[in-house]
Amino acid sequence: MMVRLISVALILFYSVCLSADEQQIEHDFIQLEQALQSDTAVAAQLMSKLFSLKDELTAAQLIRLHIISSSQKLLRGEYKDADIELNKTLNLPLDEASENTVYLYKVTANIGMKQYTKAFTLLEDNLARIGGYGELTIKVSSYLRLVNAYLDMGAYREARQYAETVLELNQGKMVKEQCYALVLLSYAELKLAMLDEAQKGFVKTEAYCEQHEAPVIVAMAIKGKGMLALEHQDYLLAAKLLEDALQRYQTFKFNFEIVRTQALLAQAYYYLERLDQALALAQQVHESPDEPSNLEPKKQANDVQALIAYQNHDFKEAYQFLKLSHALELQLLNDQILKENAYQMAKFDSAEKSRELTNLKQEHELLSKQRDLNNRDTSSSLMFTTLLIGAVVCLSLLLFAAWLQRNRYKQQVQRDVLTGTYNRATGEERAEIDFVQCLARKESYCIIVLDLDRFKVINEKYGHATGDWVLKRLSQIIDENISTEAVLARMGGEEFAIFSPKVSLDNGVKLAELLLQLLQSIDTRHTGHSFQIKASFGVSAIEEDDLSLDPLMHRAVLALQQAKTNGGDQVVSA
Repeated sequence: MMVRLISVALILFYSVCLSADEQQIEHDFIQLEQALQSDTAVAAQLMSKLFSLKDELTAAQLIRLHIISSSQKLLRGEYKDADIELNKTLNLPLDEASENTVYLYKVTANIGMKQYTKAFTLLEDNLARIGGYGELTIKVSSYLRLVNAYLDMGAYREARQYAETVLELNQGKMVKEQCYALVLLSYAELKLAMLDEAQKGFVKTEAYCEQHEAPVIVAMAIKGKGMLALEHQDYLLAAKLLEDALQRYQTFKFNFEIVRTQALLAQAYYYLERLDQALALAQQVHESPDEPSNLEPKKQANDVQALIAYQNHDFKEAYQFLKLSHALELQLLNDQILKENAYQMAKFDSAEKSRELTNLKQEHELLSKQRDLNNRDTSSSLMFTTLLIGAVVCLSLLLFAAWLQRNRYKQQVQRDVLTGTYNRATGEERAEIDFVQCLARKESYCIIVLDLDRFKVINEKYGHATGDWVLKRLSQIIDENISTEAVLARMGGEEFAIFSPKVSLDNGVKLAELLLQLLQSIDTRHTGHSFQIKASFGVSAIEEDDLSLDPLMHRAVLALQQAKTNGGDQVVSA
């Protein structure tokens, strides 16, 4: 009897301890979520503490911790680390709400990593998943995040469509979600140049959300009205509305929107000839963090500063601001092109999936009919089965051939058939994107152009097969000795170009000299002939006045021509 009482006491003691530990962990989670809004240092300490206890956490708590950690990494712009963090949750038992949050955070991470095709694929997958959610709250919040993601990706028609879906589902039941859907719908219409609809939407949003005490959404609606006033060149009204929105955002320390509103207000002040105020706001935007989300407001601020400098006859400063604005514009344009390409590819893949699904349904119908016929006539069944199998095989072969053709076409469009390197058009396009990023970050950039010496003699004396072997061996050696960030392209014939971000002129010359030595040491006996491979190299690097790749390429080609004039088999820098 005494032993039984002691056992019961021990069980009760351990259950109380366990309950106390669970309560402490839950208390830490609550403190962490509060600290994230006010004290990041305390939040970091609490997060570190919870990660040290991860073996004691339940699956739900571990998922919660990974999601919080990934959200902080997203805010810091650590998109790759955030994606890795989110992947850790995929092997855990996710409920509907957590699953939706994880996949939409993965969309944000892939947008940040500029993997737009994958981001659109995740969006499409999540869209299919949302339809299966039973709870209205989860479904509405899922669609809202989807709308926000589509706006980030520039897919404004889809954003408008799903914002209307949210309003239809919600019917005003959840006030916060209703406000958010109204303002996102209005912004989608603004981006689609549906100005009258956007104006009505912002007015409706402001009135509804003011009534239901959603002050941040009210500020977003007022800002939207200010943007419309700018579109209509009513600068006095625009300034009044944007000042109101800015003051409201500053109350909540909403830095993301503060920077955007300051840039817009600087434009309004400039056109109202309130130049001191315009310049002060533009400088504040210019000094904001160098994050991808701040590219557009920084471009707007540089435009305002350039106009003010020009008006003050400070042409040198105006030129510098315009130069930086142009670099930011190129970066925004290239980013938009990547988004558009990814969007079109996602639409194409979606259409392909729909077509394949239709084909599968047709096959299923044929199989059903075949089973009916099988009960009536065995011989007829055999004939129809044979025909059906033949149709399925032919259809599969056609789909497989179409898939192969698509991949082959993509390869042919981007790659040189002989060497496997990028062709000239693709190489220059990728290089231009890297160049703009280096220009914006004030990093070095180098181009190496090389041309084989007396290559025509090799072709004529030893045959074109030997010449092809030389070109393939050359591209292989270059590819093995350049960085993963560099772009190698065959410019035509025996001429190649290496576009190297973050590489100075001196390091570019060293790389060219190394490649020259490696080419000279190639053993050509594998071709059945013995000869030495020689090449001329021209090297150039970015200079202060360069706004595109053209001047660098021109200098590199001139240096190459000088190397050829000097007798070849050497490196010349510009």
